[in-house]
Amino acid sequence: MLIPPAILCICYAVLSVYTLHRLGFLHHLSEVFFSTPDSIGYGAVSDYLIGVGNRPMGIGEGTVEYIALRPFFYPLVLSAHHLTGATGFVLFQALLNLGTLVLVFLAVYRMTRSAWVSSAAFVAVLLYPTFTFVALHALPETLCLFLTAAVVFCIASFCLHPNKPALFISLFLLSCAVCSKPCFLPFFALWAAFTAVWVCRETVKRKGQRTRGLAIAVPALILSVSPVVFQLAQTYRSIGQATISTAGRENFDIRFFPAVYGYAEDNRFIGYEEAEANQARLLYPTHSAKVRYIVAHCGATARAAAVILFENLTAGSIHAGYPEEFIQDHPLHRRIYRLSTFMNRYGLPVHAGFLLLLPVGLIMFRKDPGLLWLCVALETLTCSILLLSFLSYWQGDRLVISALPAWVVLYASAGHGLLLRLAGIHPRKGAVEESQPGRERPPAGANGSPV
Repeated sequence: MLIPPAILCICYAVLSVYTLHRLGFLHHLSEVFFSTPDSIGYGAVSDYLIGVGNRPMGIGEGTVEYIALRPFFYPLVLSAHHLTGATGFVLFQALLNLGTLVLVFLAVYRMTRSAWVSSAAFVAVLLYPTFTFVALHALPETLCLFLTAAVVFCIASFCLHPNKPALFISLFLLSCAVCSKPCFLPFFALWAAFTAVWVCRETVKRKGQRTRGLAIAVPALILSVSPVVFQLAQTYRSIGQATISTAGRENFDIRFFPAVYGYAEDNRFIGYEEAEANQARLLYPTHSAKVRYIVAHCGATARAAAVILFENLTAGSIHAGYPEEFIQDHPLHRRIYRLSTFMNRYGLPVHAGFLLLLPVGLIMFRKDPGLLWLCVALETLTCSILLLSFLSYWQGDRLVISALPAWVVLYASAGHGLLLRLAGIHPRKGAVEESQPGRERPPAGANGSPV
Protein backbone atom coordinates (compact mmCIF):
# COMPACT_ATOMS: atom_id res chain seq x y z
CA MET A 1 0.00 0.00 0.00
CA LEU A 2 2.93 2.37 0.64
CA ILE A 3 4.35 1.84 -2.86
CA PRO A 4 1.76 4.00 -4.71
CA PRO A 5 2.39 7.19 -2.65
CA ALA A 6 6.16 6.65 -2.91
CA ILE A 7 5.96 6.44 -6.70
CA LEU A 8 3.59 9.41 -6.84
CA CYS A 9 5.94 11.46 -4.63
CA ILE A 10 8.87 10.76 -6.94
CA CYS A 11 6.82 11.74 -9.99
CA TYR A 12 5.67 14.94 -8.27
CA ALA A 13 9.21 15.86 -7.24
CA VAL A 14 10.56 15.34 -10.76
CA LEU A 15 7.69 17.30 -12.34
CA SER A 16 8.10 20.17 -9.84
CA VAL A 17 11.85 20.50 -10.39
CA TYR A 18 11.37 20.42 -14.17
CA THR A 19 8.62 23.07 -14.05
CA LEU A 20 10.58 25.38 -11.76
CA HIS A 21 13.63 24.98 -14.00
CA ARG A 22 11.60 25.82 -17.11
CA LEU A 23 10.10 28.91 -15.48
CA GLY A 24 13.48 30.07 -14.19
CA PHE A 25 12.67 30.10 -10.47
CA LEU A 26 15.09 27.28 -9.67
CA HIS A 27 18.07 29.55 -10.29
CA HIS A 28 16.75 32.44 -8.14
CA LEU A 29 15.48 30.76 -4.95
CA SER A 30 17.28 33.24 -2.67
CA GLU A 31 15.76 36.24 -4.45
CA VAL A 32 12.25 34.72 -4.55
CA PHE A 33 12.24 33.66 -0.89
CA PHE A 34 11.73 37.15 0.59
CA SER A 35 10.20 38.81 -2.48
CA THR A 36 6.66 39.43 -1.14
CA PRO A 37 5.68 42.07 1.44
CA ASP A 38 4.20 39.42 3.72
CA SER A 39 7.33 37.27 3.59
CA ILE A 40 9.43 40.28 4.57
CA GLY A 41 7.16 40.78 7.59
CA TYR A 42 7.45 37.13 8.63
CA GLY A 43 11.22 37.40 8.29
CA ALA A 44 11.29 40.49 10.52
CA VAL A 45 9.27 38.74 13.25
CA SER A 46 11.47 35.66 12.90
CA ASP A 47 14.63 37.71 13.42
CA TYR A 48 13.12 39.45 16.44
CA LEU A 49 12.04 36.20 18.10
CA ILE A 50 15.54 34.74 18.03
CA GLY A 51 17.23 38.02 18.97
CA VAL A 52 19.03 38.84 15.72
CA GLY A 53 16.83 41.76 14.68
CA ASN A 54 15.12 44.81 16.07
CA ARG A 55 11.50 44.80 17.12
CA PRO A 56 9.30 45.23 13.99
CA MET A 57 7.47 48.46 14.72
CA GLY A 58 4.58 48.42 12.30
CA ILE A 59 3.01 48.42 8.85
CA GLY A 60 1.22 51.11 6.90
CA GLU A 61 1.04 54.14 9.15
CA GLY A 62 3.00 52.36 11.88
CA THR A 63 -0.01 51.68 14.09
CA VAL A 64 0.08 47.88 13.90
CA GLU A 65 3.04 45.95 15.20
CA TYR A 66 4.18 42.88 13.27
CA ILE A 67 4.66 41.01 16.54
CA ALA A 68 0.89 41.20 17.11
CA LEU A 69 -0.01 40.77 13.44
CA ARG A 70 1.99 37.58 12.79
CA PRO A 71 1.53 34.67 15.24
CA PHE A 72 4.77 33.17 16.48
CA PHE A 73 4.85 29.56 15.24
CA TYR A 74 5.74 30.01 11.57
CA PRO A 75 8.27 32.80 12.25
CA LEU A 76 9.89 30.51 14.83
CA VAL A 77 10.17 27.72 12.26
CA LEU A 78 11.34 30.24 9.66
CA SER A 79 14.27 31.20 11.89
CA ALA A 80 15.94 27.96 10.74
CA HIS A 81 16.74 29.69 7.45
CA HIS A 82 19.67 31.36 9.22
CA LEU A 83 21.22 27.88 9.44
CA THR A 84 20.02 26.35 6.17
CA GLY A 85 19.94 29.39 3.92
CA ALA A 86 16.97 30.26 1.72
CA THR A 87 17.60 27.30 -0.60
CA GLY A 88 17.76 24.85 2.30
CA PHE A 89 14.53 26.17 3.79
CA VAL A 90 12.76 25.94 0.43
CA LEU A 91 13.89 22.31 0.30
CA PHE A 92 12.45 21.82 3.80
CA GLN A 93 9.12 23.26 2.65
CA ALA A 94 9.22 20.97 -0.40
CA LEU A 95 9.57 18.02 2.00
CA LEU A 96 6.56 19.37 3.92
CA ASN A 97 4.64 19.27 0.64
CA LEU A 98 5.55 15.62 0.16
CA GLY A 99 4.44 14.95 3.73
CA THR A 100 1.12 16.65 3.00
CA LEU A 101 0.55 14.48 -0.04
CA VAL A 102 1.36 11.27 1.85
CA LEU A 103 -0.92 12.21 4.76
CA VAL A 104 -3.79 12.96 2.35
CA PHE A 105 -3.25 9.57 0.69
CA LEU A 106 -3.18 7.73 4.04
CA ALA A 107 -6.23 9.58 5.41
CA VAL A 108 -8.33 8.69 2.36
CA TYR A 109 -7.02 5.13 2.42
CA ARG A 110 -8.01 4.71 6.08
CA MET A 111 -11.56 5.75 5.24
CA THR A 112 -12.01 3.99 1.87
CA ARG A 113 -9.47 1.11 1.81
CA SER A 114 -9.06 1.96 -1.88
CA ALA A 115 -5.63 2.76 -3.34
CA TRP A 116 -7.30 4.13 -6.48
CA VAL A 117 -9.42 6.68 -4.60
CA SER A 118 -6.43 7.59 -2.41
CA SER A 119 -4.23 8.11 -5.47
CA ALA A 120 -6.90 10.32 -7.05
CA ALA A 121 -6.95 12.47 -3.90
CA PHE A 122 -3.13 12.64 -3.99
CA VAL A 123 -3.17 13.86 -7.59
CA ALA A 124 -5.98 16.36 -6.90
CA VAL A 125 -3.82 18.12 -4.29
CA LEU A 126 -0.62 18.28 -6.34
CA LEU A 127 -2.45 19.67 -9.39
CA TYR A 128 -3.08 22.96 -7.59
CA PRO A 129 -0.21 25.24 -8.68
CA THR A 130 -0.25 27.33 -5.48
CA PHE A 131 0.45 24.16 -3.49
CA THR A 132 3.85 23.92 -5.20
CA PHE A 133 4.79 27.54 -5.86
CA VAL A 134 4.00 28.99 -2.43
CA ALA A 135 6.75 26.75 -1.00
CA LEU A 136 9.29 29.02 -2.72
CA HIS A 137 8.31 31.91 -0.42
CA ALA A 138 8.74 32.64 3.28
CA LEU A 139 4.98 32.26 3.82
CA PRO A 140 3.09 30.01 6.29
CA GLU A 141 0.82 28.32 3.74
CA THR A 142 3.12 25.31 3.16
CA LEU A 143 3.41 24.62 6.89
CA CYS A 144 -0.36 25.13 7.31
CA LEU A 145 -1.10 22.68 4.50
CA PHE A 146 1.03 20.07 6.22
CA LEU A 147 -0.60 20.75 9.61
CA THR A 148 -4.07 20.58 8.03
CA ALA A 149 -3.27 17.22 6.43
CA ALA A 150 -1.91 15.91 9.75
CA VAL A 151 -5.04 17.12 11.60
CA VAL A 152 -7.26 15.49 8.97
CA PHE A 153 -5.35 12.21 9.31
CA CYS A 154 -5.76 12.29 13.11
CA ILE A 155 -9.48 13.09 12.76
CA ALA A 156 -9.90 10.18 10.33
CA SER A 157 -8.12 7.89 12.81
CA PHE A 158 -10.35 9.14 15.63
CA CYS A 159 -13.53 8.66 13.58
CA LEU A 160 -12.60 5.04 12.86
CA HIS A 161 -11.42 4.22 16.37
CA PRO A 162 -12.18 6.91 19.01
CA ASN A 163 -9.16 7.30 21.29
CA LYS A 164 -7.57 10.04 23.36
CA PRO A 165 -4.12 10.13 21.68
CA ALA A 166 -5.56 10.93 18.24
CA LEU A 167 -7.77 13.61 19.80
CA PHE A 168 -4.98 15.26 21.78
CA ILE A 169 -2.52 15.13 18.87
CA SER A 170 -5.06 16.68 16.48
CA LEU A 171 -5.77 19.46 19.00
CA PHE A 172 -2.04 20.17 19.44
CA LEU A 173 -1.53 20.31 15.67
CA LEU A 174 -4.50 22.66 15.38
CA SER A 175 -2.94 24.87 18.08
CA CYS A 176 0.23 25.08 15.99
CA ALA A 177 -1.86 25.86 12.88
CA VAL A 178 -3.71 28.67 14.70
CA CYS A 179 -0.35 30.12 15.76
CA SER A 180 0.75 30.08 12.12
CA LYS A 181 -2.41 31.38 10.44
CA PRO A 182 -5.44 32.68 12.42
CA CYS A 183 -8.00 31.32 9.91
CA PHE A 184 -7.99 28.05 11.88
CA LEU A 185 -9.25 29.75 15.06
CA PRO A 186 -13.02 29.05 14.66
CA PHE A 187 -12.51 25.32 14.09
CA PHE A 188 -9.89 25.18 16.85
CA ALA A 189 -12.40 26.60 19.35
CA LEU A 190 -15.02 24.02 18.34
CA TRP A 191 -12.55 21.12 18.34
CA ALA A 192 -11.12 22.13 21.73
CA ALA A 193 -14.64 22.18 23.22
CA PHE A 194 -15.44 18.80 21.65
CA THR A 195 -12.18 17.34 22.96
CA ALA A 196 -12.83 18.55 26.51
CA VAL A 197 -16.42 17.21 26.52
CA TRP A 198 -15.49 13.85 24.98
CA VAL A 199 -12.53 13.30 27.34
CA CYS A 200 -14.61 14.20 30.40
CA ARG A 201 -17.41 11.88 29.32
CA GLU A 202 -15.05 8.98 28.69
CA THR A 203 -13.31 9.58 32.04
CA VAL A 204 -16.59 9.66 33.98
CA LYS A 205 -17.61 6.32 32.44
CA ARG A 206 -14.67 4.60 34.16
CA LYS A 207 -15.96 4.63 37.73
CA GLY A 208 -12.92 3.07 39.33
CA GLN A 209 -10.35 5.18 37.45
CA ARG A 210 -11.88 8.67 37.40
CA THR A 211 -9.18 10.35 39.51
CA ARG A 212 -6.34 8.71 37.60
CA GLY A 213 -8.01 9.45 34.28
CA LEU A 214 -8.46 13.14 35.09
CA ALA A 215 -4.88 13.37 36.37
CA ILE A 216 -3.72 12.30 32.91
CA ALA A 217 -6.37 14.02 30.76
CA VAL A 218 -6.17 17.52 32.23
CA PRO A 219 -2.38 17.98 31.73
CA ALA A 220 -2.66 16.44 28.26
CA LEU A 221 -5.42 18.88 27.37
CA ILE A 222 -3.38 21.84 28.66
CA LEU A 223 -0.33 20.66 26.71
CA SER A 224 -2.46 20.34 23.57
CA VAL A 225 -3.42 24.02 23.67
CA SER A 226 -0.04 25.27 24.96
CA PRO A 227 0.97 26.98 21.65
CA VAL A 228 -2.16 29.13 21.81
CA VAL A 229 -1.52 29.93 25.48
CA PHE A 230 2.04 30.96 24.61
CA GLN A 231 0.80 33.18 21.77
CA LEU A 232 -1.70 34.91 24.06
CA ALA A 233 0.97 35.46 26.72
CA GLN A 234 3.42 36.83 24.15
CA THR A 235 1.00 39.38 22.69
CA TYR A 236 -0.12 40.45 26.17
CA ARG A 237 3.50 41.06 27.11
CA SER A 238 4.23 42.90 23.85
CA ILE A 239 1.15 45.10 23.32
CA GLY A 240 -0.81 44.72 26.56
CA GLN A 241 -3.59 42.73 24.86
CA ALA A 242 -3.94 38.95 24.72
CA THR A 243 -4.79 38.03 21.14
CA ILE A 244 -3.93 35.43 18.53
CA SER A 245 -3.48 38.06 15.82
CA THR A 246 -4.67 41.52 14.91
CA ALA A 247 -4.86 40.52 11.23
CA GLY A 248 -8.63 39.97 11.31
CA ARG A 249 -9.34 43.40 12.75
CA GLU A 250 -6.89 45.12 10.40
CA ASN A 251 -8.34 43.41 7.32
CA PHE A 252 -11.82 44.34 8.51
CA ASP A 253 -10.93 48.01 8.95
CA ILE A 254 -8.58 48.47 6.00
CA ARG A 255 -9.92 46.13 3.31
CA PHE A 256 -13.47 44.93 4.00
CA PHE A 257 -14.97 48.19 5.29
CA PRO A 258 -14.17 50.24 2.13
CA ALA A 259 -15.83 47.52 0.02
CA VAL A 260 -19.02 47.75 2.09
CA TYR A 261 -18.87 51.53 2.01
CA GLY A 262 -18.57 51.45 -1.79
CA TYR A 263 -21.68 49.32 -2.27
CA ALA A 264 -23.66 51.32 0.31
CA GLU A 265 -22.78 54.80 -1.01
CA ASP A 266 -21.87 54.37 -4.68
CA ASN A 267 -23.17 50.89 -5.60
CA ARG A 268 -19.70 49.71 -6.63
CA PHE A 269 -16.70 47.89 -5.22
CA ILE A 270 -14.00 50.13 -3.72
CA GLY A 271 -10.57 48.56 -3.37
CA TYR A 272 -8.58 49.32 -0.26
CA GLU A 273 -5.91 51.21 -2.24
CA GLU A 274 -8.32 53.69 -3.87
CA ALA A 275 -8.68 57.31 -2.75
CA GLU A 276 -12.34 56.69 -1.83
CA ALA A 277 -11.20 53.98 0.57
CA ASN A 278 -9.03 56.47 2.45
CA GLN A 279 -11.94 58.88 2.54
CA ALA A 280 -14.22 56.20 4.02
CA ARG A 281 -11.70 55.34 6.71
CA LEU A 282 -11.36 59.04 7.62
CA LEU A 283 -15.13 59.46 7.87
CA TYR A 284 -15.34 56.46 10.22
CA PRO A 285 -11.97 56.50 11.98
CA THR A 286 -12.60 54.06 14.85
CA HIS A 287 -13.21 50.32 14.69
CA SER A 288 -16.51 50.63 16.57
CA ALA A 289 -17.75 53.27 14.10
CA LYS A 290 -16.97 50.95 11.20
CA VAL A 291 -18.80 48.07 12.91
CA ARG A 292 -21.90 50.24 13.47
CA TYR A 293 -21.83 51.33 9.82
CA ILE A 294 -21.63 47.75 8.58
CA VAL A 295 -24.46 46.63 10.88
CA ALA A 296 -26.59 49.50 9.57
CA HIS A 297 -25.97 48.46 5.94
CA CYS A 298 -26.61 44.71 5.98
CA GLY A 299 -27.41 44.51 2.28
CA ALA A 300 -24.16 46.16 1.21
CA THR A 301 -22.27 44.01 3.72
CA ALA A 302 -23.72 40.79 2.33
CA ARG A 303 -23.02 41.90 -1.23
CA ALA A 304 -19.41 42.84 -0.47
CA ALA A 305 -18.82 39.55 1.37
CA ALA A 306 -20.32 37.55 -1.53
CA VAL A 307 -18.23 39.38 -4.15
CA ILE A 308 -15.00 38.91 -2.18
CA LEU A 309 -15.75 35.24 -1.49
CA PHE A 310 -16.38 34.63 -5.18
CA GLU A 311 -13.11 36.41 -6.01
CA ASN A 312 -11.09 34.35 -3.50
CA LEU A 313 -12.66 31.01 -4.46
CA THR A 314 -12.26 31.45 -8.22
CA ALA A 315 -8.96 33.34 -8.43
CA GLY A 316 -5.88 31.90 -10.12
CA SER A 317 -2.49 31.29 -8.56
CA ILE A 318 -0.55 34.56 -8.36
CA HIS A 319 2.45 32.74 -6.87
CA ALA A 320 2.91 30.72 -10.06
CA GLY A 321 4.34 33.86 -11.67
CA TYR A 322 5.75 35.95 -8.84
CA PRO A 323 8.17 37.69 -9.06
CA GLU A 324 7.50 38.15 -12.76
CA GLU A 325 11.03 39.35 -13.59
CA PHE A 326 12.43 35.84 -13.04
CA ILE A 327 10.06 34.06 -15.44
CA GLN A 328 11.84 32.71 -18.51
CA ASP A 329 9.05 30.62 -20.08
CA HIS A 330 6.01 32.90 -20.22
CA PRO A 331 3.80 30.51 -22.28
CA LEU A 332 4.25 27.82 -19.59
CA HIS A 333 3.44 30.37 -16.89
CA ARG A 334 0.22 31.37 -18.69
CA ARG A 335 -0.82 27.72 -19.01
CA ILE A 336 -0.21 27.10 -15.31
CA TYR A 337 -2.21 30.21 -14.38
CA ARG A 338 -5.10 29.13 -16.63
CA LEU A 339 -5.01 25.68 -15.01
CA SER A 340 -5.29 27.18 -11.51
CA THR A 341 -8.13 29.47 -12.58
CA PHE A 342 -9.95 26.58 -14.27
CA MET A 343 -9.65 24.32 -11.21
CA ASN A 344 -10.80 27.01 -8.79
CA ARG A 345 -13.73 28.15 -10.93
CA TYR A 346 -15.03 24.63 -11.38
CA GLY A 347 -14.22 23.79 -7.77
CA LEU A 348 -16.67 26.44 -6.53
CA PRO A 349 -19.83 24.58 -7.70
CA VAL A 350 -18.32 21.39 -6.24
CA HIS A 351 -18.05 23.08 -2.82
CA ALA A 352 -21.58 24.46 -3.09
CA GLY A 353 -23.02 21.16 -4.32
CA PHE A 354 -21.41 19.13 -1.56
CA LEU A 355 -22.63 21.60 1.07
CA LEU A 356 -26.19 21.24 -0.24
CA LEU A 357 -25.94 17.43 -0.42
CA LEU A 358 -24.37 17.09 3.04
CA PRO A 359 -27.71 16.47 4.86
CA VAL A 360 -28.51 13.67 2.38
CA GLY A 361 -25.07 12.16 2.95
CA LEU A 362 -25.49 12.29 6.73
CA ILE A 363 -28.78 10.40 6.43
CA MET A 364 -27.21 7.78 4.17
CA PHE A 365 -24.18 7.40 6.48
CA ARG A 366 -26.22 7.08 9.69
CA LYS A 367 -25.19 3.41 9.98
CA ASP A 368 -21.54 4.30 9.42
CA PRO A 369 -20.72 6.67 12.32
CA GLY A 370 -17.05 6.92 11.38
CA LEU A 371 -17.78 8.37 7.94
CA LEU A 372 -20.64 10.46 9.30
CA TRP A 373 -18.49 12.20 11.93
CA LEU A 374 -15.65 12.64 9.43
CA CYS A 375 -18.05 14.50 7.11
CA VAL A 376 -19.25 16.77 9.92
CA ALA A 377 -15.74 17.56 11.19
CA LEU A 378 -14.08 18.15 7.81
CA GLU A 379 -17.00 20.14 6.38
CA THR A 380 -16.84 22.40 9.44
CA LEU A 381 -13.08 22.83 8.99
CA THR A 382 -13.45 23.54 5.27
CA CYS A 383 -16.25 26.08 5.69
CA SER A 384 -14.50 27.85 8.57
CA ILE A 385 -11.51 28.56 6.30
CA LEU A 386 -13.29 29.23 3.00
CA LEU A 387 -16.21 31.32 4.23
CA LEU A 388 -14.16 33.52 6.57
CA SER A 389 -11.77 34.59 3.80
CA PHE A 390 -14.05 37.51 2.87
CA LEU A 391 -12.09 39.94 5.07
CA SER A 392 -9.25 40.15 2.53
CA TYR A 393 -8.79 39.85 -1.23
CA TRP A 394 -6.48 40.24 -4.23
CA GLN A 395 -4.13 37.47 -3.09
CA GLY A 396 -5.14 34.82 -5.59
CA ASP A 397 -6.19 31.53 -4.01
CA ARG A 398 -3.65 31.87 -1.19
CA LEU A 399 -6.39 32.81 1.31
CA VAL A 400 -8.27 29.53 0.82
CA ILE A 401 -5.48 27.08 -0.08
CA SER A 402 -5.04 25.94 3.55
CA ALA A 403 -8.38 24.09 3.33
CA LEU A 404 -7.20 21.99 0.36
CA PRO A 405 -6.27 18.77 2.25
CA ALA A 406 -9.49 18.90 4.30
CA TRP A 407 -11.93 19.13 1.42
CA VAL A 408 -10.02 16.71 -0.82
CA VAL A 409 -10.12 14.02 1.89
CA LEU A 410 -13.75 14.86 2.65
CA TYR A 411 -14.98 14.70 -0.95
CA ALA A 412 -12.98 11.58 -1.78
CA SER A 413 -14.12 9.65 1.32
CA ALA A 414 -17.74 10.79 1.23
CA GLY A 415 -18.01 10.38 -2.54
CA HIS A 416 -16.63 6.85 -2.35
CA GLY A 417 -19.01 5.96 0.50
CA LEU A 418 -21.98 7.50 -1.31
CA LEU A 419 -21.30 5.56 -4.52
CA LEU A 420 -21.04 2.31 -2.57
CA ARG A 421 -24.29 3.07 -0.77
CA LEU A 422 -26.06 3.74 -4.06
CA ALA A 423 -24.67 0.44 -5.36
CA GLY A 424 -26.01 -1.34 -2.27
CA ILE A 425 -22.57 -2.07 -0.81
CA HIS A 426 -21.71 -1.16 2.77
CA PRO A 427 -18.77 1.27 2.61
CA ARG A 428 -15.50 0.10 4.15
CA LYS A 429 -16.98 -3.24 5.17
CA GLY A 430 -14.63 -4.65 7.76
CA ALA A 431 -12.32 -1.66 7.56
CA VAL A 432 -12.92 -0.64 11.16
CA GLU A 433 -11.91 -4.02 12.49
CA GLU A 434 -8.82 -4.07 10.30
CA SER A 435 -7.75 -0.58 11.36
CA GLN A 436 -8.20 -1.01 15.12
CA PRO A 437 -5.03 -2.16 16.86
CA GLY A 438 -5.30 -5.10 19.16
CA ARG A 439 -8.43 -6.52 17.52
CA GLU A 440 -7.90 -9.88 15.87
CA ARG A 441 -10.37 -11.84 13.83
CA PRO A 442 -11.52 -15.10 15.48
CA PRO A 443 -10.06 -18.26 13.91
CA ALA A 444 -12.24 -19.71 11.21
CA GLY A 445 -13.45 -23.28 11.18
CA ALA A 446 -13.47 -25.63 8.24
CA ASN A 447 -16.62 -24.06 6.82
CA GLY A 448 -15.26 -20.51 7.21
CA SER A 449 -17.34 -19.66 10.28
CA PRO A 450 -15.74 -18.64 13.60
CA VAL A 451 -15.01 -21.49 15.96
